[in-house]
Amino acid sequence: MTKNWSVVPTQQENHTIITFEKGTLDWEEMTTAVAKGTGLANSDMILWWAEGQGTDRAIATVTNKAQTENYRVYVSWVDGAGYKPVKVEVLYENDQKNR
Repeated sequence: MTKNWSVVPTQQENHTIITFEKGTLDWEEMTTAVAKGTGLANSDMILWWAEGQGTDRAIATVTNKAQTENYRVYVSWVDGAGYKPVKVEVLYENDQKNR
């Protein structure tokens, strides 16, 4: 599914590459954009896998806490604005659970 999601506003002044280190501002903003794409709250989301696609795009596989809803979410960095979900796939099963 694709729709015109809004950007998650950034507090970063100079974004050069996606950071996959938990606790960093980049990580928090990226995972907030992932959650936004699914409609889940960050607190109700388990991130199973995330991978960069260049310096400004990422893919993540997430579920809700009950693991009954499975998603693959694509996010992109918008210069000067923040991360934005661009595509969400609803998965039949969590193909990253055994990773």
